[in-house]
Order: sequence, then C-alpha cells, then structure tokens
Amino acid sequence: MEAPPAIRADLAEGRTLDTVKAWAWDFDQDGAGDYLVQAAYPFPGGNAVSLGYYAYVARDDGFVRAAEFDLTGGIASVTPAPEGLLLELYVLQDGDPRCCPSGRRTMTLRF
Repeated sequence: MEAPPAIRADLAEGRTLDTVKAWAWDFDQDGAGDYLVQAAYPFPGGNAVSLGYYAYVARDDGFVRAAEFDLTGGIASVTPAPEGLLLELYVLQDGDPRCCPSGRRTMTLRF
C-alpha cells in the first residue's frame, strides 16, 4: 500500500528515501487510518539499504510519528490480529548472503 504523501515527506526529511511500504491499521482505535511503515534508505555507493520502521497516527492536521521500532530483517507480511499486528519478518539463516535472508519468523507488534 502507498503511504500518504505527508508520511513520505516526513520520512524523506534530511535523508534520501529509496522505497516505502505501508500497512493501514487503527492503532489508537479512533476510527482514523494510522500506518505501520517500513522505509528503505540507500547506502552511498552501493546497492544495499538500511530499513527503518515507524508507526504514524492520524491527527486532524495530518500524521504524527508515534513510534519507531527496532526490527531485524524486512517485513514480509502484516496481518491484523486481536492482540495487535502479526508480523512475518525475513531473517538470515546460516549461509545466507547478507542481501538475501531465506528464513522467516513471526512476532506480534502490540501498540
């Protein structure tokens, strides 16, 4: 899903933004669309990226970055669950090159 332009602008402030993945979910149960976001930032001179993970909460005047998460690996999928968001993350297995994790693990993100 595309992140709203205001979120993309916040993520790009002072940094070069490569790609953004976004998942809508109502974190604060107020009926407004909030977002879990994975932002990729390129390393200069290479083809690697660093990933950042954020929660944005909708407000009358736009979005507020409400949280930053330290997750290992990229997000493969997000599924809403009664206890939060069920995340499936890519993880490196023994022998995997750093670019290409072949394993997966799941975790629940409670907000």
